[in-house]
Amino acid sequence: MKKNLYLDRVLWALLLLAGVFTMSACSDDDDDEPVNVEQSAVLGTWEMQQASLQMKVPGTAQKVTIDMRVVGGKTVPYLNGQRFDWDDMGIDPEDVEGLYARISFEAGNKFTAYEYREGKWSAEDGGTYSLKNNVLTFEYEEEDDESWKVSRLTADAMELEMTDFSDEEMAQVVEKATMTLRRMK
Repeated sequence: MKKNLYLDRVLWALLLLAGVFTMSACSDDDDDEPVNVEQSAVLGTWEMQQASLQMKVPGTAQKVTIDMRVVGGKTVPYLNGQRFDWDDMGIDPEDVEGLYARISFEAGNKFTAYEYREGKWSAEDGGTYSLKNNVLTFEYEEEDDESWKVSRLTADAMELEMTDFSDEEMAQVVEKATMTLRRMK
């Protein structure tokens, strides 16, 4: 029973990734050099390249890292650096199909999130965003707001991280979520 509960929490954490766009890894030394992000710098369309969840296993001292890397237009999962199949964790691959995502930041503080399903991009969600003190806050039309720290931003790449989770169940198992995005246009 505990294993199924943990797998449910893992799936819940993975589905959080699909919420906006998804997450990825970034180095801990990014905190040494603060990023000063202007709102105009995020305008455009960004596509997820990698996402990562650093998780603790409830009732143990164990920690695991689940990475999702985009390979050939598909999200490929890794557990502690080792490739695995979703089925091995008791997760239906269709439940995590939408983890590969895009987001468009538009003038007027609007955003649209897209999922890649069945060979095409389709709009899945949207709302407004704000950028203050290097924190992107998304206000969704149909979901809870969420905030991501911009840890790195160049002309072509953006790295985001989240360590504060408003969902209690998520906060119990996920220590950090990170995401790397590539500018498409």
